[in-house]
Order: sequence, then structure tokens, then C-alpha cells
Amino acid sequence: MEMNVINMNNNNVFLINLLKQFLKIDSKKITEGEILRLDWEDVLFQATVHRILPILYKEILNCNLAYLLNANLLKLLQIFSQQTKELDLKLQLEACALSEMINENNMDAVIMKGPLNSFFLYPESGYRIYEDIDILVSRNKLKEMKGLLAKNGYKQGTIEINSQSFKGASREDILLKEMCTHETVEYHKLDINNMSDDIMIDVNHSLSWKGHDNYRGFPHFSAINLLKRRKIYVGYNMKMIGPAPEDLLLHLILHLFNEAIFFCWQICWYYNFGDIQLIKYVDILLAFKKIDNWDFVDSLIVEYDISEPVEYVMTCINELFGENAVPNELKKYIVSIDKIDFYYNKSGKKVFWKLPIITRVFNQKLSVDEALKYNSKEEIM
Repeated sequence: MEMNVINMNNNNVFLINLLKQFLKIDSKKITEGEILRLDWEDVLFQATVHRILPILYKEILNCNLAYLLNANLLKLLQIFSQQTKELDLKLQLEACALSEMINENNMDAVIMKGPLNSFFLYPESGYRIYEDIDILVSRNKLKEMKGLLAKNGYKQGTIEINSQSFKGASREDILLKEMCTHETVEYHKLDINNMSDDIMIDVNHSLSWKGHDNYRGFPHFSAINLLKRRKIYVGYNMKMIGPAPEDLLLHLILHLFNEAIFFCWQICWYYNFGDIQLIKYVDILLAFKKIDNWDFVDSLIVEYDISEPVEYVMTCINELFGENAVPNELKKYIVSIDKIDFYYNKSGKKVFWKLPIITRVFNQKLSVDEALKYNSKEEIM
């Protein structure tokens, strides 16, 4: 028996419209009536899963509708938003210090993802939830970068989830990680007396991603050129080194594509109900606004042969946020959703979803149920 498809309810429509309002895409301001019709238990769950809780809170404030919320709920949102901002600022400052270190030592490296996205794409600190700092460094500078981090007090290892204690990485752990993946074992700046003050860094030495034997893998995207075109972003009395806006946009697109079609079978996907987080679409939609040279973007798509990931993401954006969310220069990449709505299981088999993307985005457990229905548990874990 086929599973029933759950359509968009008031809560899901509200969250999409709220994001469209934040992004200034075809939207009217949220109304008192919409707020009063919400099931807040579901809204808070979805906003948490999709990492958009601070945006939810700030947009309600911007619409002068906070008085409609339960006082305890409003206070919790206020506290969480403030804590998000404090962590964001702490990580941005650390990323700027790392940027200075990169420049002073003439390293082929840039800051990626969380702190750069927050610093460059969002209107102010505290909108973007993330927990660590990502650095991309050229492979031949990896050893030097590791030495600099160690010299600056970072230790390589992991934080045990249950005990919240630090476990140093062995030489074997480090070699295995570097040989089998695109990164090394994470680094931590620790305060033994307060582990919550930990700052974690992921050091990536490649932009390559996992693939499968019967698929060519993640499309080639040159880290060399990305590092060559790096630039310094300035604002709020801070400086952060990152990829050029065109490279940043394409990396965000490729990263979302990778997690949507290759990570489905990982254990973290099984427990966390997937990784189709709306915040990753918000990053891309904000990155669109930073592009001045669309001809260059188009030439990079051709050069790297990445039309498939671009088609995937533009088509998903069209389904979730509407055609007007996609820049005119990228509308040619919108295709039929049936053409791109697939993933690869652990065996490398290409599997097309039965559930539509909008259903999967807001009903994450159904995605897991469907994956288990059409694959063995061993094929997705």
C-alpha cells in the first residue's frame, strides 16, 4: 500500500511565507490571523529542524506581532535568539583571527560555510545557526595549517557526546581521516573548566565528496581556483577571508546537492530525519543577491560541468519558494521535478522518491519510512 501524501498545512505555509518575507520574495507581511491559526508545537519543531528559529523570532518582531505569543514562548525565543547571536559573534571573531593568521603566513586557505555565510550574506549577526568554523586549505599546505592551529592552542580530537570530555586523536585516527575523506580530524580550542566554550574547526583539504562505484561522484570543483580568487570581506570592524561570491554561491549549491543525494544513507540522516534543511536554501537565496557577474557564474557551471547539481537546486527552490525566487539568469536550469528527485543509497543504487519534496521537507519521518520501504536497512545506514 502506498503512503499517503501529507499536503502543506497552515504551519508549513506560514514558515515558507515567513522565509519569503525575510528574503523579500513575492510576499506580504505575515498577519495576526496567520499567527493565531498556528500549531506552535509543530512550528517550533520545524523551525528547529530547519535551523530558522532566529529568523522566525525576528520576523515576528519586525511585523509587530510578538504580543500575540504566549509570554513564556516569547521569552524562550528571545533567550535562544540572544544565545545564537553571542555564539555567532564569538565564532565570527575567531574566524577573523584565523583569517589574519592565514594572511600573515601567506597560506592558501579561506573560511567557509557558517561564519562566512553569517558575516557576508545575512543582514546582521544572530540569524544563522551553526556550531563550528570550516577552513579550506590546499593539500600541500595542510601540514603547515595543522602546525599553526596547534601553535595557537587548538587540539586535534573529538568531544564525547555523553561525557562532554575531550578525547585526543591518535596518529592512526588522523591518517585514516585524511586518506579516506576530504578533511582531517576536527580541532578544538578548549576551556577544560567550561566545555561549552569550546570552539571547533573543521579543516578541509579538498572540495571532493563521496560518490559511488557506479556514479562518477561529486562533480569536480577546483579548490585551486577557488583559493586563487579568494577575497577579504570587510564589515562591523572585522575582516574575514573567503571565496569570491561566485565561488561561494556554487559551493553552497554543490554542498546542498551533495547532502541531499549522497548523505541519505548515512546513520546521521537516519536519526535526524534527513538533511533537507531550509536554512541551506536561505543561504543560497541570499547568495543570489551578492552576484554581479552572472556571465562568470555561467562560465564556471560549464567549466566544472555541474549543470546537474544546479538543475537540482534551482528546481527544488522553484518547488519550495516559487519561480520568482530563482534569478532570471538561472531559470534555464529549472527542470521537471521528476527528473531530479532522487538519491543514492549506500549500494550506489539511484532511487527516485515517491513522496514529493514539499512533503519530505516538513514530514521528515515519512522520508525515513519511505527509504526503509524501498531499501534494506543496511542499504541506507
